[in-house]
Amino acid sequence: MLGRRRVAVPYNIVEAGDAKFGLDAHYWWLLDKRYRVAFLVKPVDALALGVDRDAVPLPIRVGVSEQLRELKSIVEELSGRVDEDRRELRRSAAVSALLYPIPVRRDESVGERYVAYYILSRFKDDMKPLGTRMWLHFTVKRSSSGVSVGDKSYNWLISREPRLRKEIEMLLEG
Repeated sequence: MLGRRRVAVPYNIVEAGDAKFGLDAHYWWLLDKRYRVAFLVKPVDALALGVDRDAVPLPIRVGVSEQLRELKSIVEELSGRVDEDRRELRRSAAVSALLYPIPVRRDESVGERYVAYYILSRFKDDMKPLGTRMWLHFTVKRSSSGVSVGDKSYNWLISREPRLRKEIEMLLEG
């Protein structure tokens, strides 16, 4: 069993308006809450053109046309909920302020959906695949507290998505 491994995650590159983004082409389908794919979107300046020599390139598991179709669907679904989520966030903040220091239990997914909508809202209309691929490099590490990677978004997702965590843990198996 390995203690660490450097990997390169493939990203399909798209243009939305005047900006270019990468969409994770390997882990995309492993997220149970589909709106969380928003956290797998990266600006191209966070990605590399090629695979580093010390990194293991992961295979491509999803095409960009499938990703764009799904993004449109997710944005439509989230746009119907964004006003409701905004009200819920305000209400829970107000209750928290009134009951301080008593902790108020919130539905974490409300805030997640709101942030996901904000990230994905730029993909509502004009999305164009560029037919290029770039790579996100990170090191997968195992410690006493579990598995982690050198990317905040992926670490956050690993803590919430069991299938993603298991897949990333498997990188250290062989």
